[in-house]
Amino acid sequence: MKNKKRTKTLSLYSSPQKTASIAFSLLILMVLLFFWKPSCEAENQENFLQIAALVERGKMDEAEIRILQSLGESELFCIDHALYLWLSALPDTSFLQKAPLWLSLAEKLFPDSPLLFSIYHQSAERYLKNGYSQQALTYTIKALQHAFLAEQRQQSLALMVETLAQKGKYNEAGLLLKTVFKQYSTQKYVPTKELFSQIFPELKLESLSVSSLLDLASFALSLNLFEETKSMLQEVEKRSLNLLQKENLLNLQIRYLLTVNDLSQLQKLLEKYGRETYFQETLLFYQGVLSQRSANYSKAINHYQKLLQTYPHSSYLFSVYLNLLACYQSLGDDTNYSLVLHKALELFPQKDTFYLVWFQKALREGNSEQIQAALEGLQKFPQHKNRALFWSYKLGKNSEPELLWEILADENIDYYFVRSWQELIQKGYNPQEHFHIENRPLPVIENYPQNLSTQLEKAGEHWKSYLFLKEKGFYQNAEIELLFLYHKNPSAKLLHLEFVRLYISMGEYRKAILHTLYLQQNFSQANQNLLLLSNLYPLFFKQEVEKATRLFPEVDPYLVFSVIRAESLFEVTSQSRAGALGLAQLMPQTAQWMLETGKAKLKLETIDEETLLQPEINIHIGVAYLDYLLKQFEGKLIPTICSYNAGPGRVKQWLQNYSEDPDFFFENIPFPETKGYLEKVLVNYFYYSLIWKGSFAIEKLF
Repeated sequence: MKNKKRTKTLSLYSSPQKTASIAFSLLILMVLLFFWKPSCEAENQENFLQIAALVERGKMDEAEIRILQSLGESELFCIDHALYLWLSALPDTSFLQKAPLWLSLAEKLFPDSPLLFSIYHQSAERYLKNGYSQQALTYTIKALQHAFLAEQRQQSLALMVETLAQKGKYNEAGLLLKTVFKQYSTQKYVPTKELFSQIFPELKLESLSVSSLLDLASFALSLNLFEETKSMLQEVEKRSLNLLQKENLLNLQIRYLLTVNDLSQLQKLLEKYGRETYFQETLLFYQGVLSQRSANYSKAINHYQKLLQTYPHSSYLFSVYLNLLACYQSLGDDTNYSLVLHKALELFPQKDTFYLVWFQKALREGNSEQIQAALEGLQKFPQHKNRALFWSYKLGKNSEPELLWEILADENIDYYFVRSWQELIQKGYNPQEHFHIENRPLPVIENYPQNLSTQLEKAGEHWKSYLFLKEKGFYQNAEIELLFLYHKNPSAKLLHLEFVRLYISMGEYRKAILHTLYLQQNFSQANQNLLLLSNLYPLFFKQEVEKATRLFPEVDPYLVFSVIRAESLFEVTSQSRAGALGLAQLMPQTAQWMLETGKAKLKLETIDEETLLQPEINIHIGVAYLDYLLKQFEGKLIPTICSYNAGPGRVKQWLQNYSEDPDFFFENIPFPETKGYLEKVLVNYFYYSLIWKGSFAIEKLF
């Protein structure tokens, strides 16, 4: 860890400083008495703008005086925001000197301000950056006390991890980071992995308890930090363990060895525990897994069958039946495959997994009777209703479209809905006549914001502050007020519309789409409303997309929007676990290859991550790659989309087995991620085309 010895302590907590703080507070009271005067709203707004202008021009001393004078107003309108702007703009030296006294005063003057979290959190970050870890920790705790959102608590705890590390409390930092990552979805994978990688070399493993070591080893494994995982498991092996700890260690060791695919070490591990009867159920299961991974399917079957005989109610039961089916399929043993499948359907009638396995097997074999039987089982699961109806139509003796119309009537937009739409067009029907997007205001939005005002029972001055700050372009400050309003008024669902408008103004497009989804979920009549759908499927970065598609005219701009929405939800800085970057989620090596081969029409020889994140460049290379894939697959949309996710090499292999029919191909895509990605992009493309072009039809699907 950098700066691990840098733990400065300011004298501001010494007695002289406390005395100065008291003197400063008395001075403020005198100022309040001297300057106090009644004020009107317009004057207060103008005062805030003048302070903000001084801060922007770097006149920090004048701004501070104006803030002091403002404390004498009868209404402290937005003065907490002015203080936040001023503190944020102070150079580090001035900030470190002035912040403690002003923060103390802010909490007394603005005890209910939503800015307190941001003020304390920012202060903690700046003290930490300058090496004052004790002060950083103090203000992090203060920020945590004033956090009113889960994301704010996550930010405070994540900062506390860094602070503890700087103080040399590495064990505590590692354990806290594990907890934050587990409990808060907003704690992102990549920075978490980087931070733990920095903390790990400083951990004192010998001083950690067995349970802490196992927790941290599991955490490291989830981050794909394999050497770190191995080191902690080796440390646990040195300890004296009780039975439960031995079991947890064994399971974690097995997970680790399977993840790194070290089958020889897995064999030795299972042999090591072989004589301990307490672990026989686990050992039998993983002996089967080991044999299956080694392609010794007969041996694997023997282990699984022995497990079923010895432990008929095993916790591994579901996985055993899935693995047995895979083994029998690999051996081509249809008789035993059918017997195991029948038994699995009896044991797990409430799960869709084995009905899907049954359906896909029958589909591969072309057994119409078995397909229909499997579809009947699938139809009882709502998420598979469209699949069952579509395949019933596709394999039916007549080609009447009633089942297709039934799929469209349900308005559950998925792969089968899109395919039903295409089938109806090919039969000469116009499905658009029966699928209406309402191009009129929603009743609940028609009188907006009057309807919203009635919902804001606890708004106080916050709604007024929000509107003023937004109008004047102080978007980050406005966002804090709006988040606080929603925190205080969770039943005011129309606030989601205000979030959408604010985040579009801020360029926070991912957040705008998410709040549109929340709005749609809260108003049933909004499902097919044009206003909301155009915000759910927006044309953000339209200029960049149109510029790129003019250079690559074979690529439909609405396909590009569909891919970007699926890949990053229009988040410019998006980064995947695999390292894909930006709006179009490009791997750096793919982008470099596109430049080197001249497929991307950019005057660049090399590209770094910062450049690749630039929207215009990222979109250009993404469109160029789509153009390349479309040419590879002769303009066929389904293999092109799949290749964008899984790579053209893999898709060409899949096409060798299922090249004639798009639906057989879709059902047999071996990667669940790619299958889900294809469906997501097709649904996006359906909506983008319908909303912005007025119609949807694909010329060359497969």
